Amino acid sequence: MLIERVEKTVKKHGMLRDGNRVIAAVSGGPDSVCLFYVLLELKKKYKFQLHVVHFNHHLREKESKKEEKFVKELLDGTTVPLSIIGLDVKGYAEKQKIGIEEAARALRYQNLLKLALKHDADTIAIGHTASDQAETVLMRIMRGSGPEGLEGIPPVRELSKNKFIIRPLIDVYREKIISYLKSRKIGYCLDSSNSKPVFLRNKVRIKLLPFIEKNFNRDIRSRLVNMADIFREENEYLSKAVDKAVESISKHEDGRISVDFKKLIRYNKSFRRRIIHRILERKATYKNIDSVIDIAEAGLTGAMVTISGFTVRKDYGQLYFIPSAEKHAVRKKIENRILFPGKTLLPEFSMEVETGITKNKPGFGKDKFTVYFDADRIDAGNLVIRSRRSGDRFLPFGADGSKKLKQYFIDQKVPSYLRDDVPILEGGKRILWVVGMRQAEEGRVTGNTKRIIKVKVRKMEKD
Repeated sequence: MLIERVEKTVKKHGMLRDGNRVIAAVSGGPDSVCLFYVLLELKKKYKFQLHVVHFNHHLREKESKKEEKFVKELLDGTTVPLSIIGLDVKGYAEKQKIGIEEAARALRYQNLLKLALKHDADTIAIGHTASDQAETVLMRIMRGSGPEGLEGIPPVRELSKNKFIIRPLIDVYREKIISYLKSRKIGYCLDSSNSKPVFLRNKVRIKLLPFIEKNFNRDIRSRLVNMADIFREENEYLSKAVDKAVESISKHEDGRISVDFKKLIRYNKSFRRRIIHRILERKATYKNIDSVIDIAEAGLTGAMVTISGFTVRKDYGQLYFIPSAEKHAVRKKIENRILFPGKTLLPEFSMEVETGITKNKPGFGKDKFTVYFDADRIDAGNLVIRSRRSGDRFLPFGADGSKKLKQYFIDQKVPSYLRDDVPILEGGKRILWVVGMRQAEEGRVTGNTKRIIKVKVRKMEKD
């Protein structure tokens, strides 16, 4: 019965196919041992290559050695290759300032991916069960997760490009697994730490779920698993709609994201939450998401909130999602001499500047990244591209008087955090051009101009 149930799961989610290279994580516990024997059975049908990996966490030395020995003996008499990988969980936890459980999980997935890349494997099999699913969903309910969190552990997940995690036992409860192993006289190891109600998952499994089963609902685990299935199916459907919405209202540039908040607030509030959650890389809490929506709906220009690795700022009809590391980085003022005539590469601004004398008639207004100057009215030998400075002023082409550069940016609705990214062309200590935006009156071409200088900027892709 167990094999048939697993085959149904595998087929439903497209977990396996002929030619797959599968790495299976086997700890020695009942779930992973069952996974190993199930994969041996499925291997006859799907004809995939199998490689087993065992992680020694070095947290329970005697037990860890016993488990490692057990897994080695488990594979004796088979042709399945085995990799033993030692993990410094305590050291990693201290370095990253995280808990032991979180550190162990992070290290396992890091090494599973490395092993998959090393052996050109496309599939990683993990022994998560329906019992794990019920525990996970209940834990997430207690944490206040939204709809995407309540779908629990996904049966299939892409770990990296073309590297997938599969969970063939996700529809099988632990009791069925123990029964399967006992009926075939297959041994397994028991992790003593799993019997101690120290970690949250242990508390949920040992104390909370049995209490609910005894006093409220004896079918609570199946109800939680069913709820996860429902949320997963609904999320899959809504995810496609969210992707389309995000694409239609947002733009990506230099690692930042801008969102048209007028379009955003046209959506139903529950859908808005999903859009913001997606933009924030699914790392935001309900409170975080609503704080962003509040800014979109009622915040003034300049309103800002920092959440989930982003600083979100409202500026002139847009919500800007700025990676926090970038927001807090110290901006270095840039100043570079420009060759005349010639080409100058400016990686700081991701652009190339080309200068020279031209005989062609200027095509004013046709290309915002090309400008023309009277060669006799500017100091062409001292052209500089720089970032803005405090107190900058210039006389915009066609204007009646000079203007502070800061005020010009405000008038043009340039977000404050982007203003340092706008290059300024200077000649003889005078601003000649706010690149890509407005040329100055200084040095402009007139009817008396005899020699014309052409300055052209080409934007370059960032690595």
